[in-house]
Amino acid sequence: MKWILVFCIVMVITGCSSRWTQEGKSYIESKQDLAGCEDTIIKEHKDITEETVKACMEERGYRRSTAQRVEAESVPPPAEAPIPKTDAAP
Repeated sequence: MKWILVFCIVMVITGCSSRWTQEGKSYIESKQDLAGCEDTIIKEHKDITEETVKACMEERGYRRSTAQRVEAESVPPPAEAPIPKTDAAP
């Protein structure tokens, strides 16, 4: 029974800490591609393992990113504020 609890905790931690990303792809698109990989793996009569999913997603151009890196990459750099013009004469 303890191993089930440990397994669930590990799955929650690893599932929340990283995800598959590709520049220009939304979160929903990456989830659709992940589902597509899983379907392909099943059709090829293979087991869905971390290695088979990794190979498929990398073949599609994805990489594994941590949640912190994903957040940092999705935030655009701050825009420079324009310098206000003044009409005051010296």
